[in-house]
Amino acid sequence: MKTAINKIESKYAQLISSNNSYGLISKKSDIQELFNQAKLRSYEIGIIKIGSMLINIFLTCTEYTKAIELSEELMKYAENIKDYHTQIYLYKSMGYAYFSLGNESIAIEKFEKALTIISFSNIRATLSDILKYLIKIYTNKEDYKQANKYLRQQLNEKIRQLENLNTQRLDNIILENELSKEKTNHDLIRLQTKELQKKSIALEKSMIAIQRLNDIGKYINSTLNLNEIISRIYYSNIEYLCIDFFSISVLNEDKSELTCYSYHKNSNINKVYKDYQGLKTEISWSILNKREIFVSNKSDLLEYTVKNDIKNILYHERELTKYKNNQIESLYTIPLIFEKKVLGAISFKSLSPNAFNNEKREYIKALSTYTAIAINNFKKTDILKNKINERVQIEEVLINVNKDLVVLSSVDALSGVGNRRELELKLQTVVYKQKTLKSTLSLLMIDIDKFKDYNDYYGHQEGDECIKTVANTLKSLINDTDFFVGRYGGEEFVIILHSVDKQQTLDFAENLRKSIAELKIEHRKSDFGIVTVSVGCTICIPDNNTQYEGIIEIADNALYKAKYAGRNQVFFIDYPKD
Repeated sequence: MKTAINKIESKYAQLISSNNSYGLISKKSDIQELFNQAKLRSYEIGIIKIGSMLINIFLTCTEYTKAIELSEELMKYAENIKDYHTQIYLYKSMGYAYFSLGNESIAIEKFEKALTIISFSNIRATLSDILKYLIKIYTNKEDYKQANKYLRQQLNEKIRQLENLNTQRLDNIILENELSKEKTNHDLIRLQTKELQKKSIALEKSMIAIQRLNDIGKYINSTLNLNEIISRIYYSNIEYLCIDFFSISVLNEDKSELTCYSYHKNSNINKVYKDYQGLKTEISWSILNKREIFVSNKSDLLEYTVKNDIKNILYHERELTKYKNNQIESLYTIPLIFEKKVLGAISFKSLSPNAFNNEKREYIKALSTYTAIAINNFKKTDILKNKINERVQIEEVLINVNKDLVVLSSVDALSGVGNRRELELKLQTVVYKQKTLKSTLSLLMIDIDKFKDYNDYYGHQEGDECIKTVANTLKSLINDTDFFVGRYGGEEFVIILHSVDKQQTLDFAENLRKSIAELKIEHRKSDFGIVTVSVGCTICIPDNNTQYEGIIEIADNALYKAKYAGRNQVFFIDYPKD
């Protein structure tokens, strides 16, 4: 037993070396075989690891149903050994699969189960991805309240990650100081003590700066008022950064306009620029190139503007008569980017040279991250508000359109009966219903005999009329019942009966065959001289192992037998019992 498990582990290690889903797809059969071996030996850890690999392949190949079924199977093992990492992965995979299949309600259920496990296990690696899908689903459902709830949770997670990163940086600094003290020689202790004092002061300043950043971040991400966000950033940093001019510029959604919020001392101006790309300012350059601009003195600024074809430095308009471009000494401008999308830019300017040292630039970079998150939050909420207003205005129109779409999506345009999609949905529903009632389900597969010959001889227009006539006759046979008739494809139709026995099924099928023959539609290419149909049928009492595809397959085999036996007849095959 131990040797067999070692072989499984060795084979798994070889397969995992193909470190992406696409590389593993070609080895799908090997992985499936290895999975079966693990199950045969009840090797739970191997079942989970190899099964997770298979799920990943199924998702990559869009085999979502298989991914769901395997995830449900693996969940029992993961719960048995309390493997929370795997449980989160499985719920996430099922959520993604159901979402891809269009079943958003179950997708939400699976994603929220994953969130529940994350909340008590604190395993947060996939939290952002799960929140992203929930936001997308609720936005699609136009449930903007829920979408906004998860959007805020996503933003809080990003803030938490930033805070952890800052804490880690502080821990690293402290650790470096401790290691430095351990490695020092005794005769250098005094000098090192002075150096540590300097680092302690710098560390204290860093902690104060980080605390300031955290306070600003929490505030600006707790409000959806853009003016409050920008003014809080300015007034919280004016003394620490010693800035003379400050601005935040925000692009609109289609990037056609740039709104610049400029501050100087205690006054501020907001101005909208229609053609911001043609401004040739440091703001537009930073946005277009997605790069920061840093200069520390007047001569460097002049050289930089000439080199990059920057014509103007954008700052507070009321000061244009007092301060000219060549009086700006220090400038630091950073594009505001959130999830690879440029939202605008933040700019700090000073009349003093060397105003922004390394420490302050690192601080500004972190501040720009908080700012980008807050502005993205504002813009998303603004979009949601607009969508809600639009929905209120057009809700009645959408209801009518949706009604039309439901009809169009479920009815075959030519025959007027249910289409293939509606047929499969109806069959799945009846299988479930009859399984619950422990009653019968009958399936009739109907094919117009030698229809291709009919089409070739009489033309496609007459062929279409023939299909319509047959479809109308089939519909008339199930009037005043809740039986179902649908077009399976081409000249094939399917009728679903329920709660009838075998003889009633055969009687219905024979009556159907006679009804088509009695139409006496001319068919010179048929041995019978008229349009006829062959019927294949089966009957079953569905249980947990019954698949609707299997019922169709049995009825289709019966239809083949009817064709092979000479057409224009009914053939029945019993549905196999387990």
